[in-house]
Amino acid sequence: MIVKMKFLSISGPRTDIDRVSASYLSKYEMQLENAITELKTTDNLMPFMDVNPYKEPLSKAEQYVLMLAQPKGEMDTSLTADEILTMIRDLNHDYLDVKAREDRLKKQKEELLEKLHELEPFQPLELNLKEVYGYQYMKVRFGRVNVEYYQKLEKYLFDDLNAIFLEGIRNENYVYGCYFAAHKEMGKIDSTFKSLHFENIALPDDYEGMPAEICRNLRNQIDEIEKEIENVQKQMKDFLSVKAKKIRGARYKLEELSNNFDVRKMAACMENEEQEERCHKMGISDVKQILTIDDLVKGDDVMFTASGITNCDLLHGVNFFGNGARTHTISMRYATGTVRFVDAVHTFDRSNINIKL
Repeated sequence: MIVKMKFLSISGPRTDIDRVSASYLSKYEMQLENAITELKTTDNLMPFMDVNPYKEPLSKAEQYVLMLAQPKGEMDTSLTADEILTMIRDLNHDYLDVKAREDRLKKQKEELLEKLHELEPFQPLELNLKEVYGYQYMKVRFGRVNVEYYQKLEKYLFDDLNAIFLEGIRNENYVYGCYFAAHKEMGKIDSTFKSLHFENIALPDDYEGMPAEICRNLRNQIDEIEKEIENVQKQMKDFLSVKAKKIRGARYKLEELSNNFDVRKMAACMENEEQEERCHKMGISDVKQILTIDDLVKGDDVMFTASGITNCDLLHGVNFFGNGARTHTISMRYATGTVRFVDAVHTFDRSNINIKL
């Protein structure tokens, strides 16, 4: 049933608008897109610039619901809108604190892992790093060399070099290790190893002990940090689980409040018994029922037609000229799958037709 709609103007405090939307307007289908056509003047018209205050809290609430052990479950919807916003704000504050602690621990873990990966290839070396860095008459270089160049080094140069090379871990590509040489010979030795593409690896000089021992200590530190990270994550989950019902209820109510704030549709309501009786005669038994597209459009013999009022991506708007108007229309028929575009010219005074296309 199509009835004449009335122009509705809503103004007042935000809380009252939310209350009216939740209690009354949300029960009906409403239409606001063409409300501007009812305005008599735009002299004092100001755009509605207020940002939906519930969208960000709703996003946070959805995030916290997903963090729950059981995202779906019983809800507590007893909180008011202000209480919900306060709870989400407090939750976010606590979450950011815990997240900052977790990020710090993860960064420490990454730093330790980087040190461990750097030192692991030298585990077979039985030497105290702090002591070798402190030698008075000798210098040491840690690094790796390609297996092919290392074989040349073994075959041709070791006997002629005034240096000692200690091998660490060897894989299919590289041989890791270190070489020692006297201070006065180190320049020549460095040049020789450089010619063989020896890649220096600068190990920190604050390590104390043998590489294998240091690696064990690093692994222990990493294990401790992983336990701390698990405890922090468990602490947050336990904290959220205590308020699980309220968090689920907050997400539900915030979604409702956000939708009500962005009301875009309004419907004509029954004004008297006569209109209600007309609905009954047309086969509509429940006049308060919200009709879906399946209720409004039944069967396959369906046509859709629309004319542009203003320019858009699909259609041109109405173009008025002296004696008429030009319109652009789309017509679609489901049964045949046909889509037609109609470019029409309408004359208001056919006694004096003067059309320029």
